[in-house]
Amino acid sequence: MPRVQSRRSFLLGLASIIGLSASRPTRVFAADSNSSVAFTSDLAQDYALSLLPIVDGSANLEIEQIVPVCQQIGLICGYEISVTREGSPYGYLILDASYPGLLKEITLGDTILPISASLSNAISTYSGQQATNPTVLISYNDIEYGTLVPGTRDCVTNYNNIRSVPIVTEKGIAPQSNNPTSWNAVIINEDDLMLHFQIDDLNGIPFRGVSESLVEARTNKYACVVSALYAVSMHYGLTSSNANQFNPDYYKEIWNVTGTTTYKTNDQGVEYGSTIIPDGIVPFKSLAAQKGRALNTQFFGYQPQFAQYRATIDQGNIGLYHMWINSRNSEGSVELSGHTVTVTGYFTGHNGSSGIELQWLEVFDGWNTYPRAINYATPNMVKLNGTVFW
Repeated sequence: MPRVQSRRSFLLGLASIIGLSASRPTRVFAADSNSSVAFTSDLAQDYALSLLPIVDGSANLEIEQIVPVCQQIGLICGYEISVTREGSPYGYLILDASYPGLLKEITLGDTILPISASLSNAISTYSGQQATNPTVLISYNDIEYGTLVPGTRDCVTNYNNIRSVPIVTEKGIAPQSNNPTSWNAVIINEDDLMLHFQIDDLNGIPFRGVSESLVEARTNKYACVVSALYAVSMHYGLTSSNANQFNPDYYKEIWNVTGTTTYKTNDQGVEYGSTIIPDGIVPFKSLAAQKGRALNTQFFGYQPQFAQYRATIDQGNIGLYHMWINSRNSEGSVELSGHTVTVTGYFTGHNGSSGIELQWLEVFDGWNTYPRAINYATPNMVKLNGTVFW
């Protein structure tokens, strides 16, 4: 965590900025500070709230979101703070611990979006997939910022450049669950992993998948194995690789050929399906062959080796990870719960305290349209199977 001068001294230091112009949009740079305390998001928020009335006299200014800024993935150097006025976008601040006075940039004005919001649009344009606002920004220089493109090892920047991902080389701490009782404890956001973990090596194929909400809206069905196989189909060209061109008829075709059966129906009439593993894979291969793509598969009835997924990804292919945990339901009872995800990449790194190597899979979780991560060595999984394609 970066360190800055004491809270009291840098808030008092705002007095030196009073003379700055308040015309809109405004861009200013500050100077003069010492370092002594951890620069947290809370501290950044306090600074921004103290600064805004000085540089802009508008009423009803509020902070909407704080996004970490890194010069390397895993090392936070500052924060982007987005501002609204009466609920509408009104610009942003960039605070950076390496800058004297912390203030790297202020750009304020009606309808001005933060850099993170503009990068969300750039990701959509680059990848053809729906994107949410980035949860971390990469600072390449004073004016250029980027964020990870889902399913790649590229960053797209606010200048429409494609740059490589700078990787941290210092040890961090990995978020992980030792005894998962929910899928949220097993599958975490990829940005969270990169912010808290020393990444030594990583690779991935283009990330593709369709959200559960879109599948349910277009088919009135959802099954994790079917969604995983649909993502496999996107990778191998059996259907469009663009999630916005989702084919509900093909999804239902996978449902039918794999022998997926409905185990419950919700109040809106959406059917939730269960697919027997590995029985559903064989007819899926036949379906792929009918569409002109011969696929080979290998099923691992016990926990597959990380090296097998790594080799699969390095060869440009894709895999499935089948997991079971003792999950706690809404009534508080524990029951066996299974889920299948599509493996689209991998990470290796080190635990900050022990130095022991840990291994993570990048996955399409079947629910969202952005990459997430699973600790490959998560203990206390009830059962693990795997399938790889080539």
